Amino acid sequence: MVDLPEASLDLVAGTRALFLKQHLNWQFSADVGPFVGPGRQVSGDSNPTNWDGIIGFKGQWMFGEQHEWFVPYYFDVGTGGSQLTWQGIAGVGYKFSWGEVVAAWRYLDYQFSNHSSTLAMNGPAIGVGFR
Repeated sequence: MVDLPEASLDLVAGTRALFLKQHLNWQFSADVGPFVGPGRQVSGDSNPTNWDGIIGFKGQWMFGEQHEWFVPYYFDVGTGGSQLTWQGIAGVGYKFSWGEVVAAWRYLDYQFSNHSSTLAMNGPAIGVGFR
């Protein structure tokens, strides 16, 4: 879409899948309120799968004498199995003759329609790319 010496921007489209595996197991060691006797332990599993269509953009802005430094960015938004999902990534990187090193922060958010619940994950990422 945009390809300049100091910047690039591309559109992205695709799908995102979320596979969760949840297990809950609890047991009371004493009588609690109306729970008396052997019925004081429960175990349950839930393995939901969520597919969403996404659209967004990605690119990088380069700076420095020979554009060796760059700021990569990525953003997408989507829906489908969830009411809304979005992801954003931004960081800083340096290009070498053999490849590049990138440090970034990623944020991923889901808003589920069937349970009125959300899931948010974020944290640092470090990557090395070879050419």
